Amino acid sequence: MSVRVGTFEFDLMTGGPFVVPKWRTRAFVQPGTQHAGAHMQPPAGELFTRQFTRHDGSEYFQVNQDRQLAQIGFARAVYHVGVDYAFTHRILFFVADVRVITAEIIPHASGSRFGSAYNHSPASRVITEWDMIAVPR
Repeated sequence: MSVRVGTFEFDLMTGGPFVVPKWRTRAFVQPGTQHAGAHMQPPAGELFTRQFTRHDGSEYFQVNQDRQLAQIGFARAVYHVGVDYAFTHRILFFVADVRVITAEIIPHASGSRFGSAYNHSPASRVITEWDMIAVPR
């Protein structure tokens, strides 16, 4: 299933769906008063890891790795399974770290990414792990 992180499109993602953080409340009582109150805390995500796979032409072998590593330190919009998280849930995903797991030249890759077909021979396959945190937009 295709996924878009920022402007970067991937062929596959493993690790489960993206988690949307919820608003939380924290009760508080002021000494000397009879009533309790609730403090609303905005949504804040927990660090999670997803693994992404991208196939491309062999000439983009190093470029794919460099572009993915350049995403560290930025908050990016995510589009996955028809859901635009920045628009629908008003959250972005901060990229805390990107690690290249596997990068290889393969004989052939074909498929489609968001309706655009590709057919590469020879091809490159880059598998990366991304550590991300959901943040309010």
